[in-house]
Amino acid sequence: TNIAIVQAYPTEQRAPALILFTCATISAMGAGPFLGGIAIEYVNWRYIFIAPLPLLFSAFILGLIVMPKGRESSDLPFDWVGLALLTVCLSCFLAAISDGQRHGWFSDYIVLMVICFLVSGLFFIYIQITRKVRLLNFNFFRNSTYLCATSIIFFTSMGNFGAIYAVPIFARVVQGLSPIDAGFIMFPASIVTILMLPLISKFSKYILSKYACIFGLFLFSIGTAPLIFSDINTPYILMIVFVAISRVGIGINNPFLAKAAISEIPIEKLPAAMSTMNFFRILGTAVGTTIWVVFLEIRTQFHSVNLINTLTPSNHSGAEAIENLSIILKKGWGYDSNWVPLSVQLIGDLIYSQAVSFGYQDGFFMLTLIFILAMIMGFLLGRK
Repeated sequence: TNIAIVQAYPTEQRAPALILFTCATISAMGAGPFLGGIAIEYVNWRYIFIAPLPLLFSAFILGLIVMPKGRESSDLPFDWVGLALLTVCLSCFLAAISDGQRHGWFSDYIVLMVICFLVSGLFFIYIQITRKVRLLNFNFFRNSTYLCATSIIFFTSMGNFGAIYAVPIFARVVQGLSPIDAGFIMFPASIVTILMLPLISKFSKYILSKYACIFGLFLFSIGTAPLIFSDINTPYILMIVFVAISRVGIGINNPFLAKAAISEIPIEKLPAAMSTMNFFRILGTAVGTTIWVVFLEIRTQFHSVNLINTLTPSNHSGAEAIENLSIILKKGWGYDSNWVPLSVQLIGDLIYSQAVSFGYQDGFFMLTLIFILAMIMGFLLGRK
């Protein structure tokens, strides 16, 4: 879609066109969790996989009608070897990251996955550099602006979809909100973004892409940083405000960043340049979400162990809490029994809940660092 937009508009109109396209993307990101929450609340969680099918079918029909027709030839070469190596490389990498916690990070299976990832990745890079028929053209990275912009796209994609995944799940798991309320957190942000971006589009030709990217990433960081301190008591309205700020930030950053990335690319090479850039966007999405989930699991386990280790016989506060809880349970149920084991179990559940909250806070801290890193890289874009 980005390729079609870039090819359809002259240079001075690309930023407004990409901004309006971003409005549709942002609105979909806000409506998706909300509609998913409705499906979970009133039907069944399995319907979140069925609900998109009519929309995808409609998009397919519209694509056949409005998208430009490409060349039709059975003689066009395709890099099947590169596709196979890339598939093996990414599959092994994601398998190693996602299964490492379960199998052990130094188990034979994980070590084998890492070796396959490295070998296939090196071979893939080698054939992309040496062969004429290739999936990705790494020669574009000789352009410093394109290299910097693509790197920012990769990092922002890591953090962006990690945040889209993290915020509703945090509201559901930590704050105990209903699926609809948890999904609705993302929805007002889309409305605010849709209202603001057309105004920005109107003045986009007067805005330097570099400063627009930096400002967008700054808003992204400002909207994510307060979540580091969020917990079960964080007001619902504040969660909506934080998400809205971050959505506006990514809405400003993405189109101007795409404009800067292709600013020095010849028109005949734009499809290949956009394809390479979109690959790293999708790669950042997959890698960022996977790493964030694993990081959350590791940090939750870390905090859980540390909190549990404080409940020792020498911890008088912990022993007193167990004793007081046992007395409360005894009075509540009205008969004598040994309530200590149940008290320990309840306190253990509270400890785990607190560990989960700490784990999410660490996860939001990681996302904020990613956005700050991307913002710093924005200063290297040059005056584009």
